[in-house]
Amino acid sequence: MANHDVKLCLQTGLSVKKGDVLFEVKRNGRKYGTLKVSQGSVVWRQKSSTYGKKLKWDELQDLFDEYGKSERK
Repeated sequence: MANHDVKLCLQTGLSVKKGDVLFEVKRNGRKYGTLKVSQGSVVWRQKSSTYGKKLKWDELQDLFDEYGKSERK
């Protein structure tokens, strides 16, 4: 099973209103991709891609509703 590491890289403070929050995801010690969280959407960019895949928050909610597994708080 792959080991995933997630590193948080803040471009600006803790507010997502003025900047994006970047999560660098590593798999078995190598960069797997970057998740960019902004006020209006999230973008997943694989390690070797110039362009990412963007979802609005309501679209992400729909994916979680359809494919997500239940987890206790």
